[in-house]
Amino acid sequence: MSTIVSAAIILGAAIVLIKVRNWYRNKTRKVDLKAKYIIVTGCDSGIGRTLVQKLINVHHARVIAFTYTEDRLDNVEHTIKCDLRKENEIVRAVEQVETILKENHAELYGVVHNAGVVAAGMIDFMPLSTFRNVMEVNFFAIVSLNQKLMPLLKPKLDDRLKRTYKSPKRIVIITSVDGIVSLPGNAPYDSSKFALEAFADALRIETSFFNISVSVVNPSTLATPLALSFFETERTTYNEYKEIDPTGRWRNDWTEDWLNKHVAAGTKNIKQIAQDPMHAVNDIINALESKFPKHRYLSGFAAKTIFYMLWSMPEFWAYTIKLGLVDPKPV
Repeated sequence: MSTIVSAAIILGAAIVLIKVRNWYRNKTRKVDLKAKYIIVTGCDSGIGRTLVQKLINVHHARVIAFTYTEDRLDNVEHTIKCDLRKENEIVRAVEQVETILKENHAELYGVVHNAGVVAAGMIDFMPLSTFRNVMEVNFFAIVSLNQKLMPLLKPKLDDRLKRTYKSPKRIVIITSVDGIVSLPGNAPYDSSKFALEAFADALRIETSFFNISVSVVNPSTLATPLALSFFETERTTYNEYKEIDPTGRWRNDWTEDWLNKHVAAGTKNIKQIAQDPMHAVNDIINALESKFPKHRYLSGFAAKTIFYMLWSMPEFWAYTIKLGLVDPKPV
């Protein structure tokens, strides 16, 4: 028995030492981002906009900001307006990136896939078109854009053959805690983020041959326009489906009175738990500048505690907890 205990203590100590070493080198060994060209998508507001300003003002990086509605962002040298749902606009945007890099005799250092949309609502009254739209922005757009940017991230063939690599190039994908824990009332978004997690896992292996690291950032609820308006989007979903199926059984189960109470309770709760977006911004920057970036960053207190436990615990326990999140219950 003493041998088993001793072995367990040694193993435990080894695990702790490895974690401490990994934490130390992740935090202390960094790449200077000054003058490095980094693409960030979804820069109209929230995490993307905050990230861009910190990269420029603090780290003096050269940011190429992708936006959906804004023609130009303050203090940003390169803004590309692009509807990521449209393949021809992605092609045009990548051509603009190539022109910017060529004119400045520069290389692309990193890409932060941050753009995303959300549409709340129960599956009973969720239009199929909403599933398709969310998947288009949150998943297919990232796959398409990333594929077209890969030639700009890969090392030159001569460098690769000679193994004269510089610091790894970076791909940072913003998923969500909903990409590891699916919650009721958010099926389209959660589905897109789970798909993105699988994409990132495969991409990480494939890009490692070309000295490109892939990190995933999983923010919990943060005080961004996307999160704070989450439950209000459920009204839009409800009304859209009411046009499609005005007399369906679903309206007896999920009444308008239920909807009003659900939206009011949910909006109140989100405002109470939403944290500063800087939690995610700082993790993204670490993924860009650390010489040893993590594969995954859980951003925010809830991500590191509640969602980590839901992700790790037995499924029946998680199921029981999730049942309590539907408030009020359907009629």
